[in-house]
Amino acid sequence: MWDNIPCEIQEEILKRLPIKSLLHFRFVSKAWKSLIESSAFIADYQHTELQQRILVRYDFKHKYVSIADDDTFPHQKVSLKVPVSVKLLKKPEIVGCSEGLFCLYDYFGTPSDRGTKTAVIWNPTIGNSVAVDVSDVLDRMRYITTVGFGVCLQTLDPMLLNISTEYIPEENNTFTDTTWRVEIFRLSSGAWRSLSINLPRRAVVIEKDYAQLIDRFIYWLAFDTFSRSSLIISFDMISEEFTEIRLPANLAPTLDLYSSDLYLHKFNGSLVVLKDIYDVDVPEYGVWMMENGDPKSFIKLYTIKDNKPDVTILSVFGYRKSGEPLVKVRTNEKEDYELSVYDPKSEHIDYTGISAKASSFFVSAYTETLLLLDH
Repeated sequence: MWDNIPCEIQEEILKRLPIKSLLHFRFVSKAWKSLIESSAFIADYQHTELQQRILVRYDFKHKYVSIADDDTFPHQKVSLKVPVSVKLLKKPEIVGCSEGLFCLYDYFGTPSDRGTKTAVIWNPTIGNSVAVDVSDVLDRMRYITTVGFGVCLQTLDPMLLNISTEYIPEENNTFTDTTWRVEIFRLSSGAWRSLSINLPRRAVVIEKDYAQLIDRFIYWLAFDTFSRSSLIISFDMISEEFTEIRLPANLAPTLDLYSSDLYLHKFNGSLVVLKDIYDVDVPEYGVWMMENGDPKSFIKLYTIKDNKPDVTILSVFGYRKSGEPLVKVRTNEKEDYELSVYDPKSEHIDYTGISAKASSFFVSAYTETLLLLDH
C-alpha cells in the first residue's frame, strides 16, 4: 500500500515524523536512507516545528543529560552518549549552541605538534560530531583567543571563527591598542581562510567567550578599552561583517575588563542582556531585551530576585520555551548548586533536583535537528 503513494507524498509524511523514528527508518530501504540523509531533506526538516530540549552538563567528565522541555519537565531525562572526539578534550568549554548543534573547545588543552587544538561540533540528538583543527597562538601574554560558532538559518552551514586579539598591556592590566586576527571555517568547504576587512576597532576586546546565536548573527559581550565601557559585537554570518552595538547608558558603564556585570542570553528569538544589580540586599538580575534587532530599543522585561533568606540565585542559564528563566541556585543546606526554574510573576523558585559542582555546571536550551546526519 505504501508503494502506491507518490514519492513526494511519502517525503512529506517522513518530514512530519520525530527524529528518533527517522533514524530507524533509514534502514528500511536504500531509497529511504538516501532520502533522509540528503542535504535537501535535512534542510527542509530543519524548517519544521522541532522539539526544544534542555542540555545539562554535570561535570567535566562528560556527563550530559537531555531533558524534554514540555509539561513533563524535568522528569523526561535521557543520558547522552558523548562522542570520542569530545572525550579527548581535556576540559572542554561549550562556546556556542546553534540550530541544535553545540561547539566545544578546550582553551586550556595542550596544542598538538602541528600547533593546533581541536574544536568539536556535536549534535546530541543524533550523536554525530565533527572535529576541526584550530590554529593556536603560543604567546598567552600577548594574545586573547576566542573561538566562535554559529549555524546560519539561511544556509544551514556550520561556521567556526578563530579570533586572536593581540594587545599591548599597560599598568593594571589595561589595554590601549589591539590588533584583530580572524579566521573563518565553513563546514561545507572544510578549510580555514583569513578575514582582513570589516574588523572591529582596535580598541575593542571580546570580554566573554560564550556567544549567542540569533538568525544570521553571532553576538559577544565586548569591552571598549578607550571609553572603558561594555558593548556588544555582532558578526553577520552571510556578509561576514562585524558590527558594534552600543548599550543604553544604564547598562554600558564598566570600569575594568573582565569585571563586567552583564551577560547575554536569547529569549523568544531576541537578544537579552542580564545585568547584576549589586546595590540591593540580595542578588538581583535586571532583564533587558533588544526588540526587533534594533540596538536602540532595549526595554526592561522584569527583575529576577529571590526573597528567601536561605536561597541565593547565583546565575541565569537561559530560558525555557515557556519563557521561564533557568537559574543556578544555592541553599544553605547543600554544597552543590541546583538547577531551578524561576517564575517572574510570582517570584517563586521550583527546584528540579538536578545539581552539580560550580565550574562544570552548564545548561542550555536547544532544538532537535538532523544537521550533521550527512557527516
